[in-house]
Amino acid sequence: MYASERGDALSRIEYERLLDAATTYRQALVVRLVAEAGLRTSEIVRISPDALRSVGTGAILDVSEGDSTRVTYLNSDLARAFERYVRSNDLDPEVPIVDVTPRRLSMLIDEVTDEAADQTGNDRFRSVSTADLRQFFAETLLVEEDVDPRIVRTVGGWQSLDTLVQYLDPIDEDAIVEALSSASVQARSGEPSGSSDSFDELSRVLCDASAVRAIVRLDADGYVERWHDARAADVRERGDLSGRHLSSFYDQGTADDRERDVYLSAARETGTHETDGWWFGADGERFHGRTVVSARRHDDGTAGFTMLVFDSPGSELTPASGPSKVWIDVTERVRTVGDSLLSLSDRAEIEHAVCEGLTEGSAYSFAWIGATDLSEQRFTPSVSAEIDDASLEAMIDRIDEADSETPWQEAVRTESVCTGSRLDTEQSVESIIAVPLQHRQTTYGVLVLATERHPERWERDALSSFGRRVGHTITAAQRRKLLLSDSIVELEFWCADGRSFFVTASDELDCRFALESIVPVSESALLFFVTLSGGDPAPVFDRAAEHRGVDEFRLVESHEDGALLEFVVSGDSPLLTLTAYGGTITDATFESGEGTLLAEIARDADPRTFVEGLETAFPRIELVGKTEIERPVRTVREFREGVDDRLTDRQESCLQAAYYGGYFDWPRGSTAEEVADSMGVSSPTLHNHLRKGQHVLMQAFFEGSEPE
Repeated sequence: MYASERGDALSRIEYERLLDAATTYRQALVVRLVAEAGLRTSEIVRISPDALRSVGTGAILDVSEGDSTRVTYLNSDLARAFERYVRSNDLDPEVPIVDVTPRRLSMLIDEVTDEAADQTGNDRFRSVSTADLRQFFAETLLVEEDVDPRIVRTVGGWQSLDTLVQYLDPIDEDAIVEALSSASVQARSGEPSGSSDSFDELSRVLCDASAVRAIVRLDADGYVERWHDARAADVRERGDLSGRHLSSFYDQGTADDRERDVYLSAARETGTHETDGWWFGADGERFHGRTVVSARRHDDGTAGFTMLVFDSPGSELTPASGPSKVWIDVTERVRTVGDSLLSLSDRAEIEHAVCEGLTEGSAYSFAWIGATDLSEQRFTPSVSAEIDDASLEAMIDRIDEADSETPWQEAVRTESVCTGSRLDTEQSVESIIAVPLQHRQTTYGVLVLATERHPERWERDALSSFGRRVGHTITAAQRRKLLLSDSIVELEFWCADGRSFFVTASDELDCRFALESIVPVSESALLFFVTLSGGDPAPVFDRAAEHRGVDEFRLVESHEDGALLEFVVSGDSPLLTLTAYGGTITDATFESGEGTLLAEIARDADPRTFVEGLETAFPRIELVGKTEIERPVRTVREFREGVDDRLTDRQESCLQAAYYGGYFDWPRGSTAEEVADSMGVSSPTLHNHLRKGQHVLMQAFFEGSEPE
């Protein structure tokens, strides 16, 4: 949970770490344009170099908004970065600085946030969005720079000032106390210095702009004079609270009647007293809150008190009856186990650590993780803790026989935490909690926890987040292992499921699709390069436009035998599902409504996970082959020798001159014209040799095949 979900602002340090994670100059510039200039991705794609105008030490950027134009400001450093990008890419003044869609730019930002999460180990970065970066822009100007909100609204393109209120820092408690004390202080004669209406209005403004739950004005003896409850529809409804003593709002289970004025006495002595505890609000609701009581003084003593009531941070995640040993144990176990997963690289190790770690405390009696066995269609445990295998098998059998749908089956179906209670088992178990281990649309199994109590809402929410964290860790481990493994397993699938775009298109158009390459553009989308034969691109694109899983498409090139097409797919696709599970697609063909898919997985990965995931999402898909393959080990020397054989002398010379001359640096150390002059060739000739040489290098790296 991060910025937009939690309401927390992106800090300056976090933003710097995010920016450091950008791996290309373009990524860094796009992130900066959003976070430092307040631009939306839909606006960045319309910006051209001639939209920038130097003013003073910075620059003004014209931003088109339909028929109108607004301006935003770029500081000197960002303006130089913008100009350097334009200059290094030889962009025409009227051509947009990026030639991609707004959605692609959002994916580009997602790549940066994912990289930041990987570098720092902080998964919260993955949730940072364009909106969060614009929030950072607004808060920097409003809070750090103290810029007029009207200017911030104008440069950021917000429609009203109300939108910016959420970005303002909560008002400081001391400022609130000082303002209200001066507004409500009584003169020595006992005459109020201001009306109760002014107190109500000021309180209402302060509650709206801060995290205060209630502001209460008390007399010198601790009786309520005015009460403004931020959760009440109208402050005038709280007139019934006047005359009640402060102690009537104490939770009698946690405060003694004999200590009626303990808070007031402390405030009299020190000026301000702060404490945490359980209270009853103006509406009778019991809540855990933090209170700050400040004395309003006169020369002859204390005239009264002002009390601020805050919700305790994180109180919404605590049980309704208050922090308990169970709550402390559960949150400590979840946090400790979650942190320990960062050092693990094997799925079995991860699952073992989860079960062992969660059962170390007293919150859970025993735990296990399992998945559905496809051959027998039953739940099969893979690891357990604090319960022997025989007892576990017997328990699963009894629950299977007693329930038409077990909690773990329901957890997989609903993709949510499910519970079962009053179990007929030999163990002392009141409830079991089934937690799906998920990452995106991939479910790796179910964590089942046994308890001697019924879990409350806060616990189910905490375990739901924990399950997603475990799922993400498993995905990362499998992908990492596949990259480093010399021995892999190749799975072959037959697919005729109509939800796959390539299956339906090849059937309806009687054509053939052959996968050339897959490029991940985000964790939920893939870029496919596909060769089409036996058909025309136009009807293919017509169907792609209607398919919910295809986001973008275009023609790359045409030739006599067909065409090379590009698709961005983020919906229903068996290829996307395989990739989500950590597999690598090596080949795929679709013809006449049927497809053959080849995928590589790590040797010690569980094929059941991949097969179950595919068959759940696509019923008309089958595993038809499984082969273990040894990858040939290729040394750096062998790679270099192979490339040397493929490059011409002129191509190699041009590549060396360009490389050592800084042509490939960012920003470039030399222009193409300068490198061409040093080589004694024309610029077009240099570009020709460079492109052909780069093609040889990339072909050797990506395909390992001889050039055509």
